[in-house]
Formats: sequence, C-alpha cells, structure tokens
Amino acid sequence: LCKTRWIELHDSLLKFCTELRTIIRALKIISRRDDKDSFSKANNLKAAPCNCELVVSLFSPCDILSLTLPVSKQLQGIQIDFQSARLMITDVISVLKTRRTNFDHFDGIFASACEHMKGLHVPVVQPRVSKRQANRANPAATPPAEYYRRAIYLPLHSSTLS
Repeated sequence: LCKTRWIELHDSLLKFCTELRTIIRALKIISRRDDKDSFSKANNLKAAPCNCELVVSLFSPCDILSLTLPVSKQLQGIQIDFQSARLMITDVISVLKTRRTNFDHFDGIFASACEHMKGLHVPVVQPRVSKRQANRANPAATPPAEYYRRAIYLPLHSSTLS
C-alpha cells in the first residue's frame, strides 16, 4: 500500500478486527491438513493473534480509526473542501480528548475485545508486572482492564493527539 492511501490502511485494520474469528477458524481448518508445510505455517499464524495483549492492541486503534476514517476520505477526495475538513478534524480531536478522560468508553472497547477473546478461547490476563522494567509498559494495575487502559489505550490516544 502507498503510504498516502490512508483509507486502505483504515479499512484493512477494521476488516482484520471484524474478521479475526473467521481468520482463526480458517487457519484451524488449514492446520488439520496432511501437508506438513501448511500445518506448521497455519499453526504459527493461528497462535500469533491468540493473546490478550494483541487483541486489545487491535481493538484500541480500530476505535480511533473509526473516528478518523471520514476525515481521511474527505482529505483524499477529488474535491477537497479544506474548511469542512478542518471542522471534521477539530471534531475528531474533541471526541478523542473526551474519550481519553471517559473511562466508560474504554470499558466498552475492552468488553468487545473480551467477547472476541472468549470466542477465540483466549484468557483475559495481563502481563506480569515487575518492579523494574525498561523495555515495555509496566503500569501497576489490579484488573486487566485498568492495565490495558494505561499500557495501550492512553498512550495510543496521546500519540494520536500529538
């Protein structure tokens, strides 16, 4: 994909999130074949998206991309109306700022991710938290939802807003 074709990037991630169960189901079917090459590749691909951190990491940007998709379509259209695009961007920024402080919104995203994980038989767990960590997010949080809000959702929002 061309780096300037944002709409295709939006669509590909949104479709991947919605079709994750179907993809895993197809990989399970392929892994039952007698062909050793197909079996090993399908098993490796099937295991990769079946962890809690990845599923939450997919659903968080999908939430943001669902907001920015109309702006991307507006900016990549043939007739660009800069005034309406600027207003749309301002609206998206205000919604993102509101969602950053509204923890109920993330709870809905996390519930949706948990529903998908349940269908994939993925346990809802948080990574082990150590006292001293340098190479990954390590917020002290008791429930998994709070951990993923601090480790994934809030940094993603900060990055998007900056």
